[in-house]
Amino acid sequence: MKPKVLIVDDEEMSPLYLEQFLGDFFTFDYASSGEAALAKVATSNPAVILMDVEMPGGMTGYEACRAIKDHKATQHIPVFFISAHTMAEDRLKAYESGGDDYVSKPFVTEELKHKITLALVHQDKRSELAEKARRAATMAMTSIREAANAGAILGFLS
Repeated sequence: MKPKVLIVDDEEMSPLYLEQFLGDFFTFDYASSGEAALAKVATSNPAVILMDVEMPGGMTGYEACRAIKDHKATQHIPVFFISAHTMAEDRLKAYESGGDDYVSKPFVTEELKHKITLALVHQDKRSELAEKARRAATMAMTSIREAANAGAILGFLS
């Protein structure tokens, strides 16, 4: 199954362009505002979010990203900003709001594909490590309980 990418952009051409060049690798969902992005993230569980900076409505891409990263259920989703803004302050604002990467328009689709793929690989590895840590903690607690039980038995026998 192809990973789902949520495109958050008020320009209708961006999703069409991305689907045309990256549709063999990913499935796409679309939101035209920050508010719509938050609703989509809650229901569609995207693997990656491609977020524009400026959108109509009250919420900027920075604010939408911050809301996504502040929510425990969605904070793990990589957010890539894709914007025509090229100033260093814009990129820094994106990172400060929790963004994982910043790609300036126009971009090279092959490079974006590699960045998304790499983010997904890192996400899988983080999930694996979290599961291993959970299992190790469970095993440690079991060992501690068993050692305590053994100590109680030895105390009783002596």
